[in-house]
Amino acid sequence: VEASTANRLKLQEVIKEKDLLILKLEKRLQQAKNDSEMESRLQSLGERLMEKQKELETLHWEKQSLSRQLESANQSVKEAETGRPESRVVDVDATEVIESPSPIFSSLSRRGPVGSTIASTSKALDG
Repeated sequence: VEASTANRLKLQEVIKEKDLLILKLEKRLQQAKNDSEMESRLQSLGERLMEKQKELETLHWEKQSLSRQLESANQSVKEAETGRPESRVVDVDATEVIESPSPIFSSLSRRGPVGSTIASTSKALDG
């Protein structure tokens, strides 16, 4: 009777150890599922981020195109109102275009006499 009781206690102890092992393995399995879900979610978010970046870039280029069209349309309206084309002065160093309705500034453009002299002198000094 004592031998069977001792065996029974040993078996119960082995069962407890196996139950603990099962619990640990279940936790690992759950964590692996969570990790897999997290990786999947992270990959999905990364793909979505790239899509949004592409959309943002497309919108940026569309905005620039529309801004140029608007600027051109505004210039056409001004020319139609004044009856003459608007002069542009180009700052060679800053590559900034300055809108000017005054014909005085037209001589300073690259196509004007002063502008072409400055451009050729600049090329000679750089070259």
